[in-house]
Amino acid sequence: MAKMLAEKMRLERKYLSQIIEAQESERRRISRELHDEIGQALTAIKFNLELIDKDLPESSFFSVKD
Repeated sequence: MAKMLAEKMRLERKYLSQIIEAQESERRRISRELHDEIGQALTAIKFNLELIDKDLPESSFFSVKD
């Protein structure tokens, strides 16, 4: 009976370890995906803002009067 209990406990630890590893792997995957998506979005925004800036005439900017 003690051997059965010990084997069950060993299997529980093994399965728990596998579950934790799967969770950590999924977290790393999601983290990389979010990082890549945010980086791409920010780069696209930057390029679009630069294009808009080039297309705007100088007179459209607000000037500070002394």
